Amino acid sequence: MKMRYLNKIIFINSANIPYAEISVDGNVHFTGTQGVGKSTVLRALLFFYNADKQHLGIQQGQKSFDEFYFRQSNSYILYEVIRDNGAYTILVGRYQGRASWRFIDAPYQHEWLIDDDKQVLSDWVKIRERIDKDVAVSARIESGVMFKDIIFGNTHDHKYVRYALVQSSHYQNIPRSIQNVFLNTKLDADFVKNTIIQSMTDEDLPIDLQTYRRLVTDFEREYDEIDCWFRQTRDGNYPVRQQALKIAEQGRIIVALDQQLFDVWHMLNHAVAYSEKHIPLLEIEAAEVEADIEKEYNREKELTAEYDKEKDAFNQDLGAQKGKLKEIAQARKDFDAIGIDDKLALAGRESAIRQEAADKQTLLDDLLKAYASIEEKYNIARGKLENARQAFGNMQKEAYYQKQTELQIKRKSLEEERTRNRNQVMETFNSWRHDSDERLQMLLTEQNRTESALKELRHWHPMANEIKQVDEELQQLNFTEKENAAQQTAVKSQIVRITAEYEMKETEIKQASQREQERLDADRTQMREQIAKINDLLAFRRFSLQVAL
Repeated sequence: MKMRYLNKIIFINSANIPYAEISVDGNVHFTGTQGVGKSTVLRALLFFYNADKQHLGIQQGQKSFDEFYFRQSNSYILYEVIRDNGAYTILVGRYQGRASWRFIDAPYQHEWLIDDDKQVLSDWVKIRERIDKDVAVSARIESGVMFKDIIFGNTHDHKYVRYALVQSSHYQNIPRSIQNVFLNTKLDADFVKNTIIQSMTDEDLPIDLQTYRRLVTDFEREYDEIDCWFRQTRDGNYPVRQQALKIAEQGRIIVALDQQLFDVWHMLNHAVAYSEKHIPLLEIEAAEVEADIEKEYNREKELTAEYDKEKDAFNQDLGAQKGKLKEIAQARKDFDAIGIDDKLALAGRESAIRQEAADKQTLLDDLLKAYASIEEKYNIARGKLENARQAFGNMQKEAYYQKQTELQIKRKSLEEERTRNRNQVMETFNSWRHDSDERLQMLLTEQNRTESALKELRHWHPMANEIKQVDEELQQLNFTEKENAAQQTAVKSQIVRITAEYEMKETEIKQASQREQERLDADRTQMREQIAKINDLLAFRRFSLQVAL
Protein backbone atom coordinates (compact mmCIF):
# COMPACT_ATOMS: atom_id res chain seq x y z
CA MET A 1 0.00 0.00 0.00
CA LYS A 2 1.32 3.40 -0.96
CA MET A 3 1.44 6.37 1.39
CA ARG A 4 -1.98 7.70 2.45
CA TYR A 5 -2.32 10.97 4.30
CA LEU A 6 -4.75 13.67 5.35
CA ASN A 7 -4.75 16.34 2.64
CA LYS A 8 -7.35 18.93 3.64
CA ILE A 9 -9.80 19.88 6.41
CA ILE A 10 -12.95 21.92 5.67
CA PHE A 11 -15.12 23.80 8.20
CA ILE A 12 -18.74 24.66 7.26
CA ASN A 13 -20.79 26.52 9.91
CA SER A 14 -18.54 24.90 12.50
CA ALA A 15 -16.81 26.52 15.49
CA ASN A 16 -18.03 30.00 14.50
CA ILE A 17 -16.42 29.55 11.05
CA PRO A 18 -18.87 30.03 8.15
CA TYR A 19 -16.54 28.38 5.61
CA ALA A 20 -12.84 27.58 5.50
CA GLU A 21 -10.56 25.11 3.67
CA ILE A 22 -7.18 24.37 5.27
CA SER A 23 -4.53 22.30 3.47
CA VAL A 24 -2.48 20.02 5.72
CA ASP A 25 -0.59 18.11 3.01
CA GLY A 26 2.88 19.10 4.23
CA ASN A 27 4.66 20.95 7.03
CA VAL A 28 2.07 23.39 8.40
CA HIS A 29 2.82 26.12 10.93
CA PHE A 30 0.00 27.80 12.88
CA THR A 31 0.64 31.30 14.17
CA GLY A 32 -1.54 34.17 15.34
CA THR A 33 -2.85 36.04 18.36
CA GLN A 34 -5.03 34.50 21.02
CA GLY A 35 -8.56 33.66 19.86
CA VAL A 36 -7.92 33.44 16.10
CA GLY A 37 -8.65 29.67 16.01
CA LYS A 38 -5.34 27.81 16.30
CA SER A 39 -6.60 25.44 19.00
CA THR A 40 -9.90 25.03 17.15
CA VAL A 41 -8.13 23.67 14.07
CA LEU A 42 -5.73 21.51 16.10
CA ARG A 43 -8.58 19.86 18.04
CA ALA A 44 -10.40 19.12 14.77
CA LEU A 45 -7.20 17.50 13.39
CA LEU A 46 -6.74 15.47 16.57
CA PHE A 47 -10.39 14.34 16.43
CA PHE A 48 -9.66 12.80 13.00
CA TYR A 49 -7.07 10.46 14.55
CA ASN A 50 -8.51 9.59 17.98
CA ALA A 51 -12.30 10.20 17.54
CA ASP A 52 -12.43 10.68 21.33
CA LYS A 53 -14.23 13.82 22.53
CA GLN A 54 -12.97 13.36 26.10
CA HIS A 55 -9.27 13.62 25.17
CA LEU A 56 -9.07 16.73 23.01
CA GLY A 57 -7.66 19.11 25.63
CA ILE A 58 -11.03 20.81 26.29
CA GLN A 59 -10.88 22.42 29.73
CA GLN A 60 -13.63 22.19 32.33
CA GLY A 61 -16.09 25.06 31.92
CA GLN A 62 -15.64 25.25 28.14
CA LYS A 63 -18.31 24.13 25.68
CA SER A 64 -18.34 20.44 24.81
CA PHE A 65 -17.02 19.26 21.45
CA ASP A 66 -20.52 18.73 19.98
CA GLU A 67 -21.86 22.07 21.24
CA PHE A 68 -18.88 24.02 19.88
CA TYR A 69 -18.22 22.31 16.52
CA PHE A 70 -21.77 21.13 15.65
CA ARG A 71 -24.02 23.79 17.09
CA GLN A 72 -26.47 23.68 14.12
CA SER A 73 -28.00 20.90 12.06
CA ASN A 74 -26.03 22.18 9.02
CA SER A 75 -22.64 22.29 10.79
CA TYR A 76 -19.99 20.06 9.19
CA ILE A 77 -16.29 19.15 9.34
CA LEU A 78 -14.90 17.36 6.27
CA TYR A 79 -11.57 15.57 5.91
CA GLU A 80 -10.08 14.88 2.44
CA VAL A 81 -7.64 11.93 2.42
CA ILE A 82 -5.21 11.20 -0.43
CA ARG A 83 -4.55 7.61 -1.53
CA ASP A 84 -2.91 5.96 -4.53
CA ASN A 85 -6.12 5.63 -6.62
CA GLY A 86 -7.65 9.02 -5.82
CA ALA A 87 -8.89 10.95 -2.83
CA TYR A 88 -11.91 10.22 -0.62
CA THR A 89 -13.83 12.43 1.85
CA ILE A 90 -15.00 11.90 5.44
CA LEU A 91 -18.11 13.90 6.36
CA VAL A 92 -18.65 14.59 10.08
CA GLY A 93 -22.04 16.08 10.96
CA ARG A 94 -24.61 16.36 13.73
CA TYR A 95 -27.06 13.47 14.32
CA GLN A 96 -29.29 13.33 17.41
CA GLY A 97 -27.11 15.92 19.12
CA ARG A 98 -23.83 14.01 18.59
CA ALA A 99 -21.17 13.74 15.91
CA SER A 100 -21.45 10.97 13.29
CA TRP A 101 -19.29 9.99 10.32
CA ARG A 102 -19.87 9.11 6.63
CA PHE A 103 -17.28 8.00 4.05
CA ILE A 104 -17.67 9.40 0.49
CA ASP A 105 -15.46 7.71 -2.12
CA ALA A 106 -14.65 10.91 -4.08
CA PRO A 107 -12.63 14.13 -3.61
CA TYR A 108 -14.42 16.92 -1.75
CA GLN A 109 -16.69 19.18 -3.83
CA HIS A 110 -18.14 22.49 -2.68
CA GLU A 111 -21.50 21.83 -4.40
CA TRP A 112 -22.36 18.82 -2.19
CA LEU A 113 -23.37 20.91 0.83
CA ILE A 114 -23.92 24.46 -0.52
CA ASP A 115 -26.66 25.23 -3.04
CA ASP A 116 -26.77 27.91 -5.74
CA ASP A 117 -28.19 30.46 -3.24
CA LYS A 118 -25.11 30.02 -0.98
CA GLN A 119 -27.26 28.22 1.61
CA VAL A 120 -25.81 25.25 3.55
CA LEU A 121 -28.03 22.14 3.28
CA SER A 122 -29.05 20.13 6.35
CA ASP A 123 -31.24 17.45 4.74
CA TRP A 124 -29.16 14.34 3.99
CA VAL A 125 -31.56 13.24 1.22
CA LYS A 126 -30.90 16.46 -0.72
CA ILE A 127 -27.15 16.19 -0.07
CA ARG A 128 -27.12 12.61 -1.39
CA GLU A 129 -28.94 13.74 -4.55
CA ARG A 130 -26.19 16.32 -5.22
CA ILE A 131 -23.49 13.63 -4.98
CA ASP A 132 -22.92 11.60 -8.14
CA LYS A 133 -24.97 8.37 -8.13
CA ASP A 134 -21.86 6.36 -9.13
CA VAL A 135 -19.98 7.54 -6.01
CA ALA A 136 -20.08 5.08 -3.09
CA VAL A 137 -21.34 6.58 0.18
CA SER A 138 -21.21 4.62 3.44
CA ALA A 139 -23.97 4.34 6.01
CA ARG A 140 -23.92 6.66 9.03
CA ILE A 141 -21.28 5.64 11.62
CA GLU A 142 -22.15 6.71 15.16
CA SER A 143 -19.35 4.98 17.07
CA GLY A 144 -15.89 6.50 17.37
CA VAL A 145 -14.41 3.03 17.96
CA MET A 146 -15.82 1.78 14.65
CA PHE A 147 -14.47 4.87 12.87
CA LYS A 148 -10.97 4.25 14.23
CA ASP A 149 -11.19 0.57 13.26
CA ILE A 150 -11.90 1.66 9.68
CA ILE A 151 -9.15 4.25 9.22
CA PHE A 152 -6.54 2.09 10.99
CA GLY A 153 -7.46 -1.06 9.04
CA ASN A 154 -8.93 -3.14 11.87
CA THR A 155 -12.14 -4.13 10.05
CA HIS A 156 -13.21 -7.23 8.16
CA ASP A 157 -15.97 -5.48 6.20
CA HIS A 158 -14.75 -5.27 2.59
CA LYS A 159 -16.77 -2.04 2.05
CA TYR A 160 -14.48 -0.11 4.41
CA VAL A 161 -11.07 -1.61 3.50
CA ARG A 162 -10.55 1.10 0.85
CA TYR A 163 -10.63 3.85 3.52
CA ALA A 164 -7.81 2.52 5.73
CA LEU A 165 -4.73 4.72 6.32
CA VAL A 166 -2.73 1.75 7.64
CA GLN A 167 -3.38 -1.95 8.20
CA SER A 168 -3.05 -2.83 11.88
CA SER A 169 -5.16 -4.93 14.25
CA HIS A 170 -3.44 -3.36 17.29
CA TYR A 171 -3.52 0.32 16.55
CA GLN A 172 -4.55 1.65 19.97
CA ASN A 173 -1.20 3.27 20.72
CA ILE A 174 -1.17 5.20 17.41
CA PRO A 175 -4.01 7.66 18.25
CA ARG A 176 -2.75 7.85 21.84
CA SER A 177 0.72 8.92 20.68
CA ILE A 178 -0.71 11.42 18.20
CA GLN A 179 -2.92 12.75 21.00
CA ASN A 180 0.09 13.27 23.27
CA VAL A 181 1.96 15.10 20.50
CA PHE A 182 -0.99 17.42 19.78
CA LEU A 183 -1.51 18.16 23.48
CA ASN A 184 2.20 19.11 23.87
CA THR A 185 3.17 16.13 26.08
CA LYS A 186 6.95 15.78 26.27
CA LEU A 187 7.72 12.76 24.08
CA ASP A 188 10.85 12.01 22.12
CA ALA A 189 10.53 11.54 18.37
CA ASP A 190 12.06 8.02 18.63
CA PHE A 191 9.42 7.00 21.20
CA VAL A 192 6.58 8.20 18.95
CA LYS A 193 8.08 6.34 15.96
CA ASN A 194 8.65 3.09 17.91
CA THR A 195 5.16 3.22 19.39
CA ILE A 196 3.54 3.51 15.96
CA ILE A 197 5.74 0.71 14.52
CA GLN A 198 4.97 -1.61 17.45
CA SER A 199 1.24 -0.88 17.07
CA MET A 200 1.37 -2.17 13.49
CA THR A 201 2.75 -5.59 14.56
CA ASP A 202 0.58 -8.59 15.40
CA GLU A 203 1.79 -8.94 18.98
CA ASP A 204 -0.86 -9.16 21.68
CA LEU A 205 -1.52 -6.01 23.67
CA PRO A 206 -2.96 -5.63 27.17
CA ILE A 207 -6.72 -5.14 27.46
CA ASP A 208 -7.82 -1.50 27.54
CA LEU A 209 -10.14 -1.39 30.56
CA GLN A 210 -11.09 2.20 29.77
CA THR A 211 -12.68 1.04 26.48
CA TYR A 212 -14.69 -1.68 28.21
CA ARG A 213 -15.68 0.73 30.96
CA ARG A 214 -17.02 3.11 28.29
CA LEU A 215 -18.90 0.27 26.57
CA VAL A 216 -20.49 -0.80 29.86
CA THR A 217 -21.49 2.80 30.55
CA ASP A 218 -23.10 3.05 27.12
CA PHE A 219 -24.93 -0.23 27.72
CA GLU A 220 -26.25 0.99 31.08
CA ARG A 221 -27.43 4.21 29.48
CA GLU A 222 -29.23 2.32 26.70
CA TYR A 223 -30.72 -0.10 29.25
CA ASP A 224 -32.07 2.83 31.28
CA GLU A 225 -33.63 4.30 28.14
CA ILE A 226 -35.39 0.97 27.42
CA ASP A 227 -36.47 0.63 31.06
CA CYS A 228 -38.14 4.06 30.89
CA TRP A 229 -40.60 2.65 28.35
CA PHE A 230 -41.84 0.03 30.87
CA ARG A 231 -41.56 2.23 33.97
CA GLN A 232 -44.98 2.69 35.63
CA THR A 233 -46.12 5.31 38.14
CA ARG A 234 -48.17 4.60 41.24
CA ASP A 235 -51.44 5.39 39.50
CA GLY A 236 -50.70 2.84 36.72
CA ASN A 237 -49.64 5.31 34.01
CA TYR A 238 -46.63 5.06 31.71
CA PRO A 239 -45.18 8.63 31.43
CA VAL A 240 -42.76 7.79 28.62
CA ARG A 241 -45.44 6.10 26.55
CA GLN A 242 -47.76 9.08 27.05
CA GLN A 243 -44.98 11.38 25.86
CA ALA A 244 -44.45 9.06 22.86
CA LEU A 245 -48.17 9.31 22.00
CA LYS A 246 -47.93 13.10 22.19
CA ILE A 247 -44.89 13.05 19.91
CA ALA A 248 -46.74 10.78 17.46
CA GLU A 249 -49.69 13.19 17.48
CA GLN A 250 -47.33 16.08 16.80
CA GLY A 251 -45.90 14.04 13.93
CA ARG A 252 -49.36 13.60 12.41
CA ILE A 253 -49.96 17.32 12.78
CA ILE A 254 -46.65 18.00 11.00
CA VAL A 255 -47.70 15.66 8.17
CA ALA A 256 -50.99 17.54 7.85
CA LEU A 257 -49.14 20.85 7.80
CA ASP A 258 -46.82 19.48 5.13
CA GLN A 259 -49.87 18.63 3.02
CA GLN A 260 -51.24 22.13 3.52
CA LEU A 261 -47.84 23.51 2.54
CA PHE A 262 -47.92 21.32 -0.58
CA ASP A 263 -51.35 22.72 -1.53
CA VAL A 264 -50.16 26.28 -0.98
CA TRP A 265 -47.15 25.47 -3.12
CA HIS A 266 -49.47 24.49 -5.98
CA MET A 267 -51.34 27.78 -5.56
CA LEU A 268 -48.11 29.76 -5.58
CA ASN A 269 -46.89 27.87 -8.65
CA HIS A 270 -50.02 28.88 -10.53
CA ALA A 271 -49.71 32.47 -9.31
CA VAL A 272 -46.07 32.60 -10.42
CA ALA A 273 -46.93 31.16 -13.84
CA TYR A 274 -49.71 33.68 -14.27
CA SER A 275 -47.42 36.49 -13.11
CA GLU A 276 -44.68 35.42 -15.53
CA LYS A 277 -47.24 35.59 -18.33
CA HIS A 278 -48.87 38.95 -17.50
CA ILE A 279 -46.11 40.95 -15.79
CA PRO A 280 -44.34 41.74 -19.12
CA LEU A 281 -47.61 43.10 -20.48
CA LEU A 282 -48.17 45.17 -17.37
CA GLU A 283 -44.58 46.38 -17.51
CA ILE A 284 -45.17 47.59 -21.09
CA GLU A 285 -48.39 49.30 -20.03
CA ALA A 286 -46.68 50.83 -16.99
CA ALA A 287 -43.87 52.09 -19.24
CA GLU A 288 -46.43 53.71 -21.52
CA VAL A 289 -48.14 55.34 -18.54
CA GLU A 290 -44.79 56.56 -17.25
CA ALA A 291 -44.01 57.98 -20.70
CA ASP A 292 -47.37 59.82 -20.71
CA ILE A 293 -46.71 61.11 -17.21
CA GLU A 294 -43.24 62.25 -18.28
CA LYS A 295 -44.74 64.07 -21.29
CA GLU A 296 -47.34 65.78 -19.12
CA TYR A 297 -44.67 66.65 -16.59
CA ASN A 298 -42.52 68.26 -19.33
CA ARG A 299 -45.54 70.09 -20.72
CA GLU A 300 -46.35 71.33 -17.24
CA LYS A 301 -42.82 72.71 -16.89
CA GLU A 302 -43.11 74.43 -20.27
CA LEU A 303 -46.46 75.99 -19.35
CA THR A 304 -45.10 77.01 -15.94
CA ALA A 305 -42.10 78.68 -17.62
CA GLU A 306 -44.38 80.54 -20.07
CA TYR A 307 -46.64 81.56 -17.21
CA ASP A 308 -43.69 82.84 -15.16
CA LYS A 309 -42.41 84.75 -18.20
CA GLU A 310 -45.73 86.39 -18.88
CA LYS A 311 -46.20 87.05 -15.16
CA ASP A 312 -42.85 88.85 -15.04
CA ALA A 313 -43.88 90.91 -18.06
CA PHE A 314 -47.19 91.73 -16.41
CA ASN A 315 -45.40 92.70 -13.20
CA GLN A 316 -43.14 95.04 -15.16
CA ASP A 317 -46.15 96.57 -16.89
CA LEU A 318 -47.91 96.83 -13.56
CA GLY A 319 -44.91 98.60 -12.06
CA ALA A 320 -44.89 100.98 -14.96
CA GLN A 321 -48.59 101.56 -14.50
CA LYS A 322 -48.13 102.16 -10.80
CA GLY A 323 -45.49 104.75 -11.63
CA LYS A 324 -47.88 106.38 -14.00
CA LEU A 325 -50.59 106.28 -11.32
CA LYS A 326 -48.27 108.06 -8.97
CA GLU A 327 -47.62 110.68 -11.61
CA ILE A 328 -51.36 110.92 -12.23
CA ALA A 329 -51.99 111.32 -8.51
CA GLN A 330 -49.49 114.11 -8.34
CA ALA A 331 -50.99 115.63 -11.43
CA ARG A 332 -54.43 115.23 -9.85
CA LYS A 333 -53.30 117.25 -6.90
CA ASP A 334 -52.10 119.85 -9.27
CA PHE A 335 -55.36 119.63 -11.20
CA ASP A 336 -57.34 119.94 -7.98
CA ALA A 337 -55.58 123.17 -7.39
CA ILE A 338 -56.24 124.21 -10.96
CA GLY A 339 -59.91 123.10 -11.55
CA ILE A 340 -62.62 120.60 -12.61
CA ASP A 341 -61.38 119.93 -16.15
CA ASP A 342 -58.27 118.32 -14.78
CA LYS A 343 -60.41 116.11 -12.52
CA LEU A 344 -62.55 114.89 -15.49
CA ALA A 345 -59.44 114.09 -17.54
CA LEU A 346 -58.00 112.15 -14.61
CA ALA A 347 -61.31 110.18 -14.22
CA GLY A 348 -61.26 109.17 -17.92
CA ARG A 349 -57.72 107.87 -17.57
CA GLU A 350 -58.63 105.81 -14.47
CA SER A 351 -61.41 103.96 -16.36
CA ALA A 352 -58.97 102.88 -19.08
CA ILE A 353 -56.52 101.49 -16.47
CA ARG A 354 -59.28 99.44 -14.82
CA GLN A 355 -60.22 97.88 -18.15
CA GLU A 356 -56.60 96.90 -18.75
CA ALA A 357 -56.39 95.29 -15.28
CA ALA A 358 -59.53 93.27 -16.06
CA ASP A 359 -57.90 91.97 -19.26
CA LYS A 360 -54.83 90.86 -17.29
CA GLN A 361 -57.04 89.03 -14.79
CA THR A 362 -58.78 87.19 -17.65
CA LEU A 363 -55.40 86.01 -19.00
CA LEU A 364 -54.41 84.79 -15.54
CA ASP A 365 -57.64 82.75 -15.23
CA ASP A 366 -56.93 81.07 -18.60
CA LEU A 367 -53.48 79.97 -17.38
CA LEU A 368 -54.97 78.51 -14.18
CA LYS A 369 -57.48 76.48 -16.25
CA ALA A 370 -54.61 74.97 -18.29
CA TYR A 371 -52.93 73.86 -14.99
CA ALA A 372 -56.20 72.22 -13.82
CA SER A 373 -56.41 70.28 -17.11
CA ILE A 374 -52.94 68.78 -16.53
CA GLU A 375 -53.84 67.66 -13.01
CA GLU A 376 -57.07 66.05 -14.28
CA LYS A 377 -55.12 64.03 -16.91
CA TYR A 378 -52.74 62.76 -14.22
CA ASN A 379 -55.65 61.61 -12.03
CA ILE A 380 -57.24 59.82 -15.01
CA ALA A 381 -53.96 57.96 -15.78
CA ARG A 382 -53.60 57.00 -12.13
CA GLY A 383 -57.17 55.61 -12.06
CA LYS A 384 -56.50 53.51 -15.16
CA LEU A 385 -53.39 52.01 -13.53
CA GLU A 386 -55.34 51.13 -10.37
CA ASN A 387 -58.13 49.50 -12.42
CA ALA A 388 -55.53 47.45 -14.32
CA ARG A 389 -54.05 46.26 -11.01
CA GLN A 390 -57.47 45.15 -9.71
CA ALA A 391 -58.23 43.35 -13.00
CA PHE A 392 -54.86 41.56 -12.77
CA GLY A 393 -55.72 40.33 -9.25
CA ASN A 394 -59.15 39.06 -10.33
CA MET A 395 -57.64 37.20 -13.29
CA GLN A 396 -55.09 35.57 -10.99
CA LYS A 397 -57.82 34.24 -8.68
CA GLU A 398 -59.87 32.92 -11.62
CA ALA A 399 -56.84 31.15 -13.13
CA TYR A 400 -55.98 29.64 -9.70
CA TYR A 401 -59.44 28.08 -9.34
CA GLN A 402 -59.28 26.75 -12.91
CA LYS A 403 -55.82 25.20 -12.33
CA GLN A 404 -57.00 23.60 -9.10
CA THR A 405 -59.93 21.98 -10.96
CA GLU A 406 -57.56 20.66 -13.65
CA LEU A 407 -55.25 19.16 -11.02
CA GLN A 408 -58.17 17.38 -9.33
CA ILE A 409 -59.32 15.96 -12.70
CA LYS A 410 -55.78 14.78 -13.51
CA ARG A 411 -55.37 13.19 -10.06
CA LYS A 412 -58.70 11.36 -10.47
CA SER A 413 -57.64 10.13 -13.93
CA LEU A 414 -54.35 8.77 -12.55
CA GLU A 415 -56.17 6.99 -9.72
CA GLU A 416 -58.61 5.42 -12.20
CA GLU A 417 -55.75 4.28 -14.43
CA ARG A 418 -53.97 2.74 -11.46
CA THR A 419 -57.14 0.91 -10.39
CA ARG A 420 -57.76 -0.27 -13.97
CA ASN A 421 -54.19 -1.63 -14.31
CA ARG A 422 -54.36 -3.35 -10.95
CA ASN A 423 -57.74 -4.94 -11.79
CA GLN A 424 -56.37 -6.10 -15.13
CA VAL A 425 -53.39 -7.76 -13.45
CA MET A 426 -55.62 -9.35 -10.81
CA GLU A 427 -58.00 -10.66 -13.50
CA THR A 428 -55.08 -12.19 -15.38
CA PHE A 429 -53.78 -13.76 -12.18
CA ASN A 430 -57.22 -15.12 -11.23
CA SER A 431 -57.63 -16.55 -14.73
CA TRP A 432 -54.26 -18.30 -14.46
CA ARG A 433 -55.12 -19.56 -10.99
CA HIS A 434 -58.55 -20.81 -12.13
CA ASP A 435 -57.03 -22.65 -15.10
CA SER A 436 -54.32 -24.10 -12.87
CA ASP A 437 -56.91 -25.27 -10.32
CA GLU A 438 -58.92 -26.97 -13.06
CA ARG A 439 -55.80 -28.65 -14.41
CA LEU A 440 -54.81 -29.70 -10.89
CA GLN A 441 -58.28 -31.16 -10.28
CA MET A 442 -58.09 -33.09 -13.54
CA LEU A 443 -54.64 -34.38 -12.62
CA LEU A 444 -55.83 -35.45 -9.16
CA THR A 445 -58.79 -37.27 -10.72
CA GLU A 446 -56.48 -38.95 -13.20
CA GLN A 447 -54.07 -39.81 -10.39
CA ASN A 448 -56.85 -41.43 -8.33
CA ARG A 449 -58.04 -43.38 -11.33
CA THR A 450 -54.48 -44.49 -12.06
CA GLU A 451 -53.85 -45.53 -8.46
CA SER A 452 -57.07 -47.58 -8.49
CA ALA A 453 -56.02 -49.25 -11.71
CA LEU A 454 -52.56 -49.85 -10.24
CA LYS A 455 -54.02 -51.61 -7.24
CA GLU A 456 -55.99 -53.92 -9.50
CA LEU A 457 -53.01 -54.62 -11.69
CA ARG A 458 -50.62 -55.49 -8.85
CA HIS A 459 -52.16 -58.95 -8.73
CA TRP A 460 -52.10 -59.36 -12.49
CA HIS A 461 -48.51 -59.74 -13.51
CA PRO A 462 -49.12 -60.49 -17.18
CA MET A 463 -50.00 -56.70 -17.52
CA ALA A 464 -46.51 -55.53 -16.58
CA ASN A 465 -46.12 -53.44 -19.73
CA GLU A 466 -49.37 -51.62 -19.09
CA ILE A 467 -48.29 -50.95 -15.52
CA LYS A 468 -45.02 -49.41 -16.73
CA GLN A 469 -46.91 -47.23 -19.20
CA VAL A 470 -49.23 -46.03 -16.43
CA ASP A 471 -46.19 -45.14 -14.26
CA GLU A 472 -44.74 -43.08 -17.08
CA GLU A 473 -48.06 -41.26 -17.53
CA LEU A 474 -48.12 -40.57 -13.79
CA GLN A 475 -44.62 -39.07 -13.96
CA GLN A 476 -45.70 -36.92 -16.91
CA LEU A 477 -48.70 -35.70 -14.91
CA ASN A 478 -46.42 -34.80 -11.96
CA PHE A 479 -44.15 -32.87 -14.32
CA THR A 480 -47.17 -30.99 -15.72
CA GLU A 481 -48.27 -30.14 -12.18
CA LYS A 482 -44.82 -28.66 -11.42
CA GLU A 483 -45.00 -26.56 -14.60
CA ASN A 484 -48.36 -25.17 -13.51
CA ALA A 485 -46.91 -24.26 -10.09
CA ALA A 486 -43.97 -22.51 -11.81
CA GLN A 487 -46.38 -20.53 -13.99
CA GLN A 488 -48.31 -19.42 -10.90
CA THR A 489 -45.05 -18.27 -9.29
CA ALA A 490 -44.12 -16.32 -12.46
CA VAL A 491 -47.50 -14.57 -12.47
CA LYS A 492 -47.09 -13.60 -8.80
CA SER A 493 -43.57 -12.26 -9.55
CA GLN A 494 -44.98 -10.23 -12.44
CA ILE A 495 -47.58 -8.69 -10.11
CA VAL A 496 -44.88 -7.77 -7.58
CA ARG A 497 -42.69 -6.28 -10.34
CA ILE A 498 -45.53 -4.16 -11.77
CA THR A 499 -46.38 -2.90 -8.27
CA ALA A 500 -42.71 -1.98 -7.60
CA GLU A 501 -42.44 -0.19 -10.96
CA TYR A 502 -45.55 1.83 -10.18
CA GLU A 503 -44.24 2.82 -6.74
CA MET A 504 -40.84 3.75 -8.24
CA LYS A 505 -42.53 5.89 -10.90
CA GLU A 506 -44.64 7.57 -8.25
CA THR A 507 -41.50 8.36 -6.21
CA GLU A 508 -39.76 9.83 -9.30
CA ILE A 509 -42.78 12.04 -10.00
CA LYS A 510 -42.74 13.32 -6.41
CA GLN A 511 -39.01 14.09 -6.60
CA ALA A 512 -39.46 15.90 -9.91
CA SER A 513 -42.33 17.86 -8.40
CA GLN A 514 -40.14 18.82 -5.42
CA ARG A 515 -37.36 20.06 -7.70
CA GLU A 516 -39.86 22.00 -9.79
CA GLN A 517 -41.22 23.56 -6.58
CA GLU A 518 -37.74 24.76 -5.58
CA ARG A 519 -37.17 26.24 -9.03
CA LEU A 520 -40.53 28.02 -8.97
CA ASP A 521 -39.84 29.33 -5.45
CA ALA A 522 -36.60 30.89 -6.73
CA ASP A 523 -38.39 32.35 -9.76
CA ARG A 524 -41.17 33.69 -7.56
CA THR A 525 -38.66 35.41 -5.29
CA GLN A 526 -37.00 37.00 -8.35
CA MET A 527 -40.36 38.19 -9.71
CA ARG A 528 -41.28 39.67 -6.34
CA GLU A 529 -38.04 41.61 -6.32
CA GLN A 530 -38.76 42.93 -9.83
CA ILE A 531 -42.33 43.91 -8.83
CA ALA A 532 -40.97 45.67 -5.75
CA LYS A 533 -38.51 47.59 -7.95
CA ILE A 534 -41.37 48.62 -10.30
CA ASN A 535 -43.51 49.74 -7.34
CA ASP A 536 -40.60 51.73 -5.92
CA LEU A 537 -40.06 53.38 -9.33
CA LEU A 538 -43.77 54.25 -9.64
CA ALA A 539 -43.83 55.61 -6.08
CA PHE A 540 -40.78 57.73 -6.90
CA ARG A 541 -42.48 59.06 -10.04
CA ARG A 542 -45.64 59.91 -8.14
CA PHE A 543 -43.66 61.66 -5.44
CA SER A 544 -41.67 63.64 -8.03
CA LEU A 545 -44.88 64.65 -9.81
CA GLN A 546 -46.54 65.71 -6.56
CA VAL A 547 -43.50 67.77 -5.61
CA ALA A 548 -43.50 69.42 -9.04
CA LEU A 549 -47.22 70.21 -8.75
